[in-house]
Amino acid sequence: MERFLDPARLKSLFADLLSLSTMTVATSGSDGEAHAADVYFASDEQLSLYFFSDSNSQHGVDIRRDPRAAITIHAGQGGWEQILGLQMRGVINAISSQALWQQAWDIYRDKFPFVSELEDVVVINQLYGFNPDWMRWVDNSQGFGFNQEWKIENPERDGAPGRVWQQINGQSKGTR
Repeated sequence: MERFLDPARLKSLFADLLSLSTMTVATSGSDGEAHAADVYFASDEQLSLYFFSDSNSQHGVDIRRDPRAAITIHAGQGGWEQILGLQMRGVINAISSQALWQQAWDIYRDKFPFVSELEDVVVINQLYGFNPDWMRWVDNSQGFGFNQEWKIENPERDGAPGRVWQQINGQSKGTR
């Protein structure tokens, strides 16, 4: 696999996982207690993940205090050989720009057409954007403990603007 990848290439690799409906958002409260919540999500070409939630939920309160978060996206598994998923760390921000809100809403609505009928309910919730800066892909079909990790490389690498992901490891910790 290439060492440097643009977000569109990674999105293509992870298309099956990004087509799933839910991800788990993990935040940390002011007392240090961890909190996790499942939310419906949609992703853009830059691997930003968008979701709606009540801004007064535990994770909404946590995000206002500290926007750092972790997420997981994974399919159901029947055995260890079928474990497949993404783990990401990054920052969650409330979307306040009307232009970005509309763009994210269009992406979300394309993935979940039924939300058009629930727009009155959806819009009273906060739209959030998760921007990852580290990710790990786990795929036990390639061997027990197989994973690959990436982090955001300096966006000005080689004078080219835009987000670039640098692979920081790729290994199988076992065999099938």
